[in-house]
Amino acid sequence: MNNLFGIEINDQIARVCKMNMIIHDDGHTNIISTDSLRPFEGITEIHKAFRKEHFDILLTNPPFGAVVKSTEKDYLDKYELGKGRKNQKTEILFIERCLDFLKPDGRMAIVLPDGILTNSSLQYVRDFLMEKSQILAIVSLPQFAFTHFGAGVKSSLVFVRKKKPDEELDNYPIFMTIAEHIGYDATGRKDPINDLDRVLEEYRKFEKNLRWI
Repeated sequence: MNNLFGIEINDQIARVCKMNMIIHDDGHTNIISTDSLRPFEGITEIHKAFRKEHFDILLTNPPFGAVVKSTEKDYLDKYELGKGRKNQKTEILFIERCLDFLKPDGRMAIVLPDGILTNSSLQYVRDFLMEKSQILAIVSLPQFAFTHFGAGVKSSLVFVRKKKPDEELDNYPIFMTIAEHIGYDATGRKDPINDLDRVLEEYRKFEKNLRWI
């Protein structure tokens, strides 16, 4: 459990997470409360493990819709996806920050609004993601996936592997699927059908077949 780490900007939620970790056998000392987008030096001062290229696996559901303004946060210009801009959406900056946290060849699962994957104006974000990583899989979630938690933005799960230095990839297959049932409905009530089990099984077959290519 001591190999689990987490950052949460809301101090109260971070405390709840720590208590949960204590109940499940320690690991709570690796949960910190701070702004994940702030410069690395400030985060590392709180906990030395939170530094560039330190983590093997990263799981995240970044906040959607919020905007970081250069007039409010002086770190915006330090991001490749924020440099020279007056503002940038948090979910876009989180893509870059999370990739910075990952070791080369590390893997990440991130929830992203579908706009990042489809809007023509955000092609530069997709280009950045494909330049820095190999996209392994994209799982489209139903519209109601986060409705019960107060968010109605259509989103997808995106799985990537961070490229090694100087690694280049040409055209490669990407696993893509749609999950219409995810174990609960729009009200949060349990749904006996869960497509995610099927998705995992199909991805394992997809990955196995790749080894023969």
